[in-house]
Amino acid sequence: MKVKIPDYFTYPVSTIKEMIYASREKFGNDNLAFQEKINGKWQDYTINDFIEASENLAASLDNLGLKQNDKLALISKNRYDWAVTYMACSISGIIIVPMDRDLKEQELFHILHLSEARAVICSDEYIDII
Repeated sequence: MKVKIPDYFTYPVSTIKEMIYASREKFGNDNLAFQEKINGKWQDYTINDFIEASENLAASLDNLGLKQNDKLALISKNRYDWAVTYMACSISGIIIVPMDRDLKEQELFHILHLSEARAVICSDEYIDII
């Protein structure tokens, strides 16, 4: 038996960056994109909040001297700031080196060394390790 799959309008995207900007264009600025629980309360972020934060971080990384094809390591819990950092790297062409937060200190050291990351963004609990 052959199943008929309904046709839906889609648009081609080749990167996450394209998908996010196309979503904002198609669905508007004020749609909810993320929610994060902070101190027991939910914080909402719209698609526009997300893009604005990502563009601001991309500009800050550029001001720090990070350029396209430079590598930036990222270690953090799954949270809004992780997504903003990932998107900022997509915007600026920086290569992101995501590191598993459950890795041991020595393993993190090897990833940082072998990846030749020029910078690291991490959550507070990793500052002493990094």
